[in-house]
Amino acid sequence: MFRQRERRRSITRISALSLLALAATMAGIAAPSAVAAGVTPRTGVQAAPGGRLVVLLSAPSKGALLTQVATVPAGGGTPRRLGPPAAYLGVAAPRRAGPLALGSPQGLYLLPLASGRPSRLRPAGAPAQLSNPTWSPDGRRLAFLASPVTRQGRRATMGLPALWLADRSGRDARQALDATHTADLLTVAWAPDGKALLLSRFARGQGAVSTLDLSSRRERVLTRGFDAVYAPDGRSFAYTVRGKPGQARVWIFDMRARRGRQLAAPGLAQTATPVWSPDGKTLAFFGTRAAAPTFIQPYDLWTVAATGGAPRRVAANVTRLLPVGQEALAWTS
Repeated sequence: MFRQRERRRSITRISALSLLALAATMAGIAAPSAVAAGVTPRTGVQAAPGGRLVVLLSAPSKGALLTQVATVPAGGGTPRRLGPPAAYLGVAAPRRAGPLALGSPQGLYLLPLASGRPSRLRPAGAPAQLSNPTWSPDGRRLAFLASPVTRQGRRATMGLPALWLADRSGRDARQALDATHTADLLTVAWAPDGKALLLSRFARGQGAVSTLDLSSRRERVLTRGFDAVYAPDGRSFAYTVRGKPGQARVWIFDMRARRGRQLAAPGLAQTATPVWSPDGKTLAFFGTRAAAPTFIQPYDLWTVAATGGAPRRVAANVTRLLPVGQEALAWTS
């Protein structure tokens, strides 16, 4: 009975943001399209040292929860918007040159930074709603969560997500784990060697991080937490540890020592959803100086050395909902 209740809570947590986005789509929100009027595509922009951060900004519209793709120099600056707001469900940037990958209720979208014009990608055989995509290290494959959607009149019911893999054309698509093994799965990240995935699950409110060997399909639990992502050298991964409501901190797990440490970021009350710089020396994350009893409040975008130290604010007030369990941040060179 306890496991049944826990499973129901897990499914509710996983589906919360996705269902809001799906509701927006069912209400007639347009799918992503070309660059909106008045938004200048990012062409000829000089990248700041350390590259650029890609963030999904909160973009409420007529009661719907939409997100806006934006880029900002890693050294700091004003977010530059790409295309119109849409019901995006996660963003990923490849390690090498290439387009962003975006999840949505209509499938995956590939978005080149130069043009800002998204193109739709429908992996063969996969359900319609695809979320939290992540690029393989060589940029040839994508891993993502796929949820079937059943429509009855104006109502839409979303099923449990399954883990899928596909090449960047969408033709070679296959299910890696079915819904019986992914009901509590939140986010996925590739190992640097491309042979395993780092999984973040919803487990009793604390989360659980594990590795999945793609050959044997064996899974090994490493620690509690959310939003885990490998460092470029594969020796460690960063993740979010969530405590009581309003308490979230970024940690770094050492693969050899098999233990984690809290990332030192003096002056910040909450830090969450980390991503690594391409050289592995810096982490970016959402954070705030204010302690609060909930996760709903203004959050800024910050960077700090992977060894810890004084954090640097990159952009202010980028979201009001702490996106634990959704890939809302990426770093591109």
